[in-house]
Amino acid sequence: MTEFVTPGFFELFSIARSRGRDFTWADNARAPATAIISESVAERLFPSSDPIGQELQTTTAGAITRLIIVGVVENAPIGRIDEPQVPVVFRPMIQNLAQAAVPLAHVRVNGDLTQAREGYVQAVTSLGRNNVRVRALFTMDDWVDGALLQQRLVANVATSAAALAVLLAAIGIGGVLAYSVTARVREIGIRMSVGATQGSIARMVVREGLVVVIVGVAIGLPSSLAAATLVRSQLYGVSPGDPRMIGGAILVFVVSSVIAASFPALRAFRIHPMEALRRE
Repeated sequence: MTEFVTPGFFELFSIARSRGRDFTWADNARAPATAIISESVAERLFPSSDPIGQELQTTTAGAITRLIIVGVVENAPIGRIDEPQVPVVFRPMIQNLAQAAVPLAHVRVNGDLTQAREGYVQAVTSLGRNNVRVRALFTMDDWVDGALLQQRLVANVATSAAALAVLLAAIGIGGVLAYSVTARVREIGIRMSVGATQGSIARMVVREGLVVVIVGVAIGLPSSLAAATLVRSQLYGVSPGDPRMIGGAILVFVVSSVIAASFPALRAFRIHPMEALRRE
């Protein structure tokens, strides 16, 4: 990917320069053709040598251009916000005036955004030969929101589906344990009559619920890791096997299951031994 920029671009977007120099206004059409490359380009084309001062050849519309590499910058999500390792060759915009015909300006603002917009439009239009598309003015937050629209839609749908799955699992565990407590009333009464405490009976019910959870996690974890590779392209800022995400999902499932098991456990806790033994 080739991007045409002006001096100060890297400072504006906080893209650190690891080697060499930045573009200057002296890098114009009369100066030798120069380029600044990203780290990914440097690693691919110059894995064992210093790229500064090396030549890079590009072809545009059949025309071959030889560029002198004057700097290397860190990788950044240029053009694709979900891909921080995009190989990019940066060129000075003033060495290609066709790219400067309709430039994109990036302005860092401190203070009121509305006043900054108006001041920027007035400053540019006061030069007489330039026009600003007012409707095309947007903040970086607006741009990020638009760029991540699809990813956020998928994330919201996935979150809703996951919440529904956890709710159904909790209801299922609670229902199974509630049925188990109802079917084992006499057993519980016998246990309590021979010395079992109400707390131990409640813990027994919760423990049975946790056994179901452990089995579910053992089956679901490898299945989720296998399925995550299918949606790798929709993930941003997290890997399919991120241990924090997996640990968080397991924790949510365990906590919700314990809460679901606490209701039948509370019912078992309240069973009176003599009443339980009198039941048929």
